[in-house]
Amino acid sequence: ISSFVLAREWKYYEFDNTQDNTIVTHLTQWKDGEDCDIYAKYEDIPTLTSFDFRDTSTTKESELVIQGAKRGRYFVGVFGFSLNSTYTLSIRSYSECPNRCSGETHG
Repeated sequence: ISSFVLAREWKYYEFDNTQDNTIVTHLTQWKDGEDCDIYAKYEDIPTLTSFDFRDTSTTKESELVIQGAKRGRYFVGVFGFSLNSTYTLSIRSYSECPNRCSGETHG
């Protein structure tokens, strides 16, 4: 998904998870200096104060890895922190660790 978000505004997306697995959400901002953040929440839209996962770094790329994701609907929110931002968002589901790691610690 390619889109844009205005400063201090939200864009929301929904993802139905049909099995217990790992969900990876990847956000790439198109231009240096843009600043948007990514949030995720199970069964409800995320807010700045109510979320299950988030990445508020100022890097051009950010990623949320939800290991052991429950079956059901996840909501992903992109928040324009301080500047208008153009971005690409991808949400992928894996039946195993996306890094092909092993063991209980996924190291």
